[in-house]
Amino acid sequence: MSNIRKRKLGASRLEVSEIGLGTWPLGGVVDIEGALHYGECSEADALDVIAAYVDAGGNLIDSAYNYWQAEARIGKFLKASGKRDQLVLSTKIWPTDEKSVREYLDTSRKNYGVDVIDILYMHNPPDAVDDMNRLLDLYCTLRDEGKVHAIGATIKGHNVTDETVRLMNQYIDSGRMDVIMCIFSALRQKTGQAFANAEAAGVGIVLRTTLESGFLSGKYRPGHEFTETQDHRARWPRKKLDQILELVERFRVACVRPPYEDTAQVASRFALQTAHVSSVLQGVRKVSQVKRNLAVLELPDLDDDMMALIRNEFGSHETTVSLDL
Repeated sequence: MSNIRKRKLGASRLEVSEIGLGTWPLGGVVDIEGALHYGECSEADALDVIAAYVDAGGNLIDSAYNYWQAEARIGKFLKASGKRDQLVLSTKIWPTDEKSVREYLDTSRKNYGVDVIDILYMHNPPDAVDDMNRLLDLYCTLRDEGKVHAIGATIKGHNVTDETVRLMNQYIDSGRMDVIMCIFSALRQKTGQAFANAEAAGVGIVLRTTLESGFLSGKYRPGHEFTETQDHRARWPRKKLDQILELVERFRVACVRPPYEDTAQVASRFALQTAHVSSVLQGVRKVSQVKRNLAVLELPDLDDDMMALIRNEFGSHETTVSLDL
């Protein structure tokens, strides 16, 4: 497997792998009431996944305080491998008060076993400008204290609307952001309207949900039922599931052509080829999934006609059903 190429993260000093490792699936949730996840993952499997990604040349590992055991498992890998200096570590914080932010950050640093977090994201950050500036003041202070290298915001989902784009631009235009993480896929492209502004402002763009929570993985056809009660996709109403699976099938028929073998490969290449993108996060819980995700980097670019087809036929709510909750 070839080494993963690196891209600049906006105007920051960081360079990140074009495919990053999302670690929600590595948290190891087991039968916890109310927990939504992708299925069980043992510590051994989680460590094998992280090692496979890093050994292939990947350097961007994203997690969060509430991804159950994910951060601690990453920390165990870092301690055993001695590869901390090769990696870009990110985490996310939900609260906005200073006491909680500092406590969450200290917990994440302890979980990772590091002094400095490379990217600290405000998760679902506030809409109001005054609240945004107050929180940015705090995050900039944490950076000045040497506890983080770069400041980010994960712009709220699951719904992607014009308000999402407006909020992205508000944070970009603050002049104090290093990176924005947002939902973007071949089937939900609205956030792309802010990417050129981010590029001009020196703000990196990290994409999440590019495979739409697995709906674009190529595994699911119309009529599929998610039977594991704690799989977060089981919460979708049947009518909505049917609409999404039919949309994915339409995407497969229209866009999967040799040498591409499935919707995941096409959707991943589309995200990677979208202008101004620094990295595409993809969550996995098996080594085979790491290899599958990275194999797309060996495929040729989608041609201009295919890129245009995906943008025009699947890029707006006027031409697709909504994937939002």
